[in-house]
Amino acid sequence: MVGALLVGHADLATPARRAIEEGLDFSLLLAAPTCPAIAERLRAHA
Repeated sequence: MVGALLVGHADLATPARRAIEEGLDFSLLLAAPTCPAIAERLRAHA
């Protein structure tokens, strides 16, 4: 993850910042990169 735009998901700001800083791998979501899947991945990493 290299950046994020959180529209309506301010609760994910801290997990997104952490994911960006740590270079969290989102390649498992390439097949279905939906907003709910990305949010779930961020929350699981928090």
